[in-house]
Amino acid sequence: MALFPKLPPPPPPRPPPSPQQPEPQVDPYRPTSARRRVLIAVLAVATATTLIWMMLERVGAPPVQRVLPDDRPRCAAGQTEGCVGGRAEVLVVPAPASAAAPR
Repeated sequence: MALFPKLPPPPPPRPPPSPQQPEPQVDPYRPTSARRRVLIAVLAVATATTLIWMMLERVGAPPVQRVLPDDRPRCAAGQTEGCVGGRAEVLVVPAPASAAAPR
């Protein structure tokens, strides 16, 4: 019993090509014509424009109910709440200690 089995014999060498058999023909490279490049560019721009329009117009989505704010007067001098242009209270949470800026 051998550790390594015997390998099969190598395949016989290929015969040289006969003169009756022509070499396979490879199609030569043909660059894209100017008309085809313009068509590709127009289709790309049209596709991008359509996608952006569909995202902005929400095609197929239900209409959005727009809630208009009640008519509120502009803020008087010194007024900060309950008017258009007033300040809103914002709670700022301090960053955790591990996120301190490196020195």
